[in-house]
Amino acid sequence: MRSTFLVIALTLLHSAHADDYRGCFPQTGEVSGWTRIDSVRTYEADALYDLIDGGADVFFEYGFHRAAAATYSTDSLRRVTVEVYEMTSSESAFGVFSMFASDAQYAIDAGDSAVGGEYFVFAWRGRFFISLTSDGNIAQRDSSVLALVRWMTRHLAGGARKPALIEALEREQLASHLVYIRGPLVYRSRSPFALRKLPPFIDGVIGKDVSLSFVLLRFKDDIAAGTAKESIIEQIGLTDAAAMSQHSRVAMRVLEISNCVVIIQGRDSPDAEVRRLTRIVDSVRSF
Repeated sequence: MRSTFLVIALTLLHSAHADDYRGCFPQTGEVSGWTRIDSVRTYEADALYDLIDGGADVFFEYGFHRAAAATYSTDSLRRVTVEVYEMTSSESAFGVFSMFASDAQYAIDAGDSAVGGEYFVFAWRGRFFISLTSDGNIAQRDSSVLALVRWMTRHLAGGARKPALIEALEREQLASHLVYIRGPLVYRSRSPFALRKLPPFIDGVIGKDVSLSFVLLRFKDDIAAGTAKESIIEQIGLTDAAAMSQHSRVAMRVLEISNCVVIIQGRDSPDAEVRRLTRIVDSVRSF
């Protein structure tokens, strides 16, 4: 009886801890060398615009729930702004992370995934996206910064997997970086293919490499995908039946795979990549 009560109590404690995401912000001294300069500030609904000047709409596009922020300092970094965004799902949080991670310079072992750059560290943990930005240079894999990021991710509920399509594309190594998208804002900011009118889609992936770029968009059904394909072909200016364009040694295709539309461009004919994409989509139709 006593052991049962203990299990229930621990479960409730864990649930309360995971729900209060502000608990991932350490107090001064909880992480060696770090001082918290101010209190944790919280943002819900349209208050997000007070935190992000000009970029809040992207978070709403992915599915924003709430956010919190605080400022820290160490001996080597005078001011570090730490922000935690709780999204509506782990897929939404991963999407935000994948968008920001496209500018990263190295990977970090923290959370479900993390990366760093000259002035930032970004991490993904379950339905949370964590951003650390500094007014000074962050040394690559700075031990004090790593300690802070790992402390924070340990205090957030996580253990999520990436979207199935992302995992399948990573296994095939089609591109060095993949961005998971949920709407037109991120498409227009990250896609190499400009479209005047973007057909409404459920979600998708943008992939880029040295010699290959592609966009895969998922629609509600095969009919919607077929209609979108024709619209995209017309906008891009491909006129032949195969939707193939050859110019300046660059090959482009627009094709329909199940309920998805793929725009793919490479220096050489991308036929091999098209076959791989078809196999990937067929294997994860439920994504």
